[in-house]
Amino acid sequence: MNENLEKAVAKSLELAEKTGEFAIEQAPEIIQEFYNWQIMQLILCIFICCIVMLIFVKNYKYWFEKASSYDDDELVYIVLLVTFGFFSIASIPLIILSLFDLVKILVAPKLYLIEYFLR
Repeated sequence: MNENLEKAVAKSLELAEKTGEFAIEQAPEIIQEFYNWQIMQLILCIFICCIVMLIFVKNYKYWFEKASSYDDDELVYIVLLVTFGFFSIASIPLIILSLFDLVKILVAPKLYLIEYFLR
């Protein structure tokens, strides 16, 4: 039993050593993929927020006119107005924060990496 335990520990140490070597060899590529993913995630966030705001701005007047009639049939327009209005307002700080993070990645990637892993 002791012999089996020694073999298992030896294999575990060997595997850990190989994994550590692999991580060190692949670190630059892994970090680059991390940056690429973060950049794409921020760009998608900004894009989606802008689309929501654009839909709201484009349809605000029409939805407001329809919602003003206070018919039960026009409840959909009230819901659209409130929902898109809320998400449009919430999108503004999200866009600003995403832009700050995007600039930080592009200008100071090491600082961004440190701050990301400290969070």
